Amino acid sequence: MNDEEINIMVLLLAISKMENNETLKDVMFQLENAGAFSLKESKKLIKELKNNKLIIDDKLSFSGIQKAKEAEKFFKI
Repeated sequence: MNDEEINIMVLLLAISKMENNETLKDVMFQLENAGAFSLKESKKLIKELKNNKLIIDDKLSFSGIQKAKEAEKFFKI
């Protein structure tokens, strides 16, 4: 598994944990503040997720939710 795949899983997991009043930009800023990756990188990854239909209308699609659940299992010890 490469770095980009791990970053995508981190992003999917963060989006899945979004509160109702939060936006994708809020998640991007949180990840940047945490040092996970830059805004530029998160924008690129979000665009990729939208192209792959994992994000639709700034929310996770059914497929995106499934991938986020897989990511959660991956990161659990």
